[in-house]
Amino acid sequence: MTLDNDGLAPNTDDGDYTGGLGITFAGRRATEYRFSLHSALQWTDRMLRVSRLHENNPRVDRHAMQIGLLAFTPASITSEKLIPGERPYANLLFLSNAHLSLRRSENIAYRSTLTIGVLGLDIAETFQDSVHSIAGTDKAKGYDNQISDGGELTLRYAVSRHSLLSSGYSDAGRKYEVTFGTEAGVGYLTEGSAAISARWGRISTPWWGFTPDLTDYLARPIMAPHAFRANELYFWGGIKIRARAYNSLLQGQFRGSEVTFSSGELNHLIGEAWLGFTTTLNDNYTLSYSMRYQTREIKSGIGARDIKWGSLTLTRSF
Repeated sequence: MTLDNDGLAPNTDDGDYTGGLGITFAGRRATEYRFSLHSALQWTDRMLRVSRLHENNPRVDRHAMQIGLLAFTPASITSEKLIPGERPYANLLFLSNAHLSLRRSENIAYRSTLTIGVLGLDIAETFQDSVHSIAGTDKAKGYDNQISDGGELTLRYAVSRHSLLSSGYSDAGRKYEVTFGTEAGVGYLTEGSAAISARWGRISTPWWGFTPDLTDYLARPIMAPHAFRANELYFWGGIKIRARAYNSLLQGQFRGSEVTFSSGELNHLIGEAWLGFTTTLNDNYTLSYSMRYQTREIKSGIGARDIKWGSLTLTRSF
């Protein structure tokens, strides 16, 4: 389970990417649930000839499914009025399936992901109000102005490639790994990206299971097996550049929305950086924490802000 919130990072306001929640199911069972998108992902992979990346007797073959919610608000949530130039309210409830494979003859991991979701439901407002009631803070009053208010279907398909650039042991006897990843995706977020990630410390999980660059704001599923998770404690970080052509959470989709931005009002090159640590709590649980930073998406006006948020991930192995 992953929880994102701007309150988990220092010096952040309650706005922009205000929070996210994701629950992941990894393993063969992710392909067997009635509501799994595994068959749709397989069909899409075949249609786009991506399935060949997963074939030829891969050394590693993993699957995962994630159910999640993303929520976005302007910096000030106490007004019901529209605020020109400010980030719109937006939310996405989604279901996602992913397939990862590692070639036997190459130190390269490929991953394809299909996501289907609904924009503009009331669930984000209900969830945020509940959290703010517990915390004793103001409730959000502008969700009637959100992107695709009332609900609109959306989807995204993405393919990534990761390689191990370097690994070994430092003078302190701790292991280190450096990986390079690229990705292309089309849908509610349409973009290409490249990232370098590194981790250092007491590491036992395989490098292909460590992909902190794979985020659509919320981190995507971890696929490393439990057998490798004994006594881990490591620190990690990385940088990423995105070339983003379209973001429905700012630009809207087919339904009319009260507040949207045109392509020309947005930055299409976006930088991202992160720092975090991971530790095993016992034989069954692993905890990760990270702080993330993203350069501004909106070019100018009061909504032109860099974004910072924190993330907690608790992993249980069966």
